[in-house]
Amino acid sequence: MSPFWPFKKKPRKSPLRKNDYTENIVEYERNITSKKDSKNKENSHLKNKKFLDALKVIDQESKN
Repeated sequence: MSPFWPFKKKPRKSPLRKNDYTENIVEYERNITSKKDSKNKENSHLKNKKFLDALKVIDQESKN
């Protein structure tokens, strides 16, 4: 059996306090979208009435 050791290790102290990092925590939320949703958003202007009217005007001008 080993002899009794009277000395203990000193606890290691961190040079930085925990409070320095935990005071101003900002959490962000990530919006998860599917590929189908992103394609709908990319092509949504093609169904817009103002866009379609502008295409008609341009098409009429190019025919003249």
